[in-house]
Amino acid sequence: MITIQSHIEKSKFSNKVSPEYLETKHKRMVAKLFSFLKPQIKTLQKYPIENNSIEARYARSIAFYRRGQLNKAIPIIDTLIDENPEDGYFWELKGQMLFENGNIPEAIKAYSEARDLMPFEPLILIALAHAMVESSEKKYVNKTQEILNVALQKDPYNIFAWDLSAKSYAINEQDGLSSYAAAERALLTGQVEEVIRYIKKAEKIIRSGTPIWLRLQDIKQVVKQILDERSKKRKRI
Repeated sequence: MITIQSHIEKSKFSNKVSPEYLETKHKRMVAKLFSFLKPQIKTLQKYPIENNSIEARYARSIAFYRRGQLNKAIPIIDTLIDENPEDGYFWELKGQMLFENGNIPEAIKAYSEARDLMPFEPLILIALAHAMVESSEKKYVNKTQEILNVALQKDPYNIFAWDLSAKSYAINEQDGLSSYAAAERALLTGQVEEVIRYIKKAEKIIRSGTPIWLRLQDIKQVVKQILDERSKKRKRI
């Protein structure tokens, strides 16, 4: 603590004023964390109705949404969207509100707006894909896979994204690809027996020599290494 304080005192940046846009982002971040972590009454005390700042309204919308009061939460977030239509995070929050309260079609619309504004943000992409998968409608399958491919390029170790990919392929009756995605998910969770099971299913359907088939061979090698290591440990014991 003393070392940190000393560094702050000596730093040439200590007396610098932060740019306004950073201050704005920081205030919103604090408001979001506070309203998600604290009881509603605490949020409304910290951000009372007479405080019309963006961060205060953001916090209040979250506080109402967390208590299931969408009749109060949605109008607030809609106002923020009207004033800041290019802000993807407001659209994302609206999508989350709608999705978690069962309005999947409208959630997809809101998440799609967020995705259009932030096309490479994995959390938004995965949230949109989740809503599309939960709709169980085949019309979303191609778009879902396109979205998840981008998300997994950014975050290839995202277990939930692989799970959604497996479900999306299953909806479209693409059992080989579904089994492949499930194998990737099982590998990340350390379920070796499940990996083997899904690889066997996938190899019966995926054509030999294709990129997915080659990836399955890579996974098999990883599994072999894991099993070899387990065998060595048992022998040492």
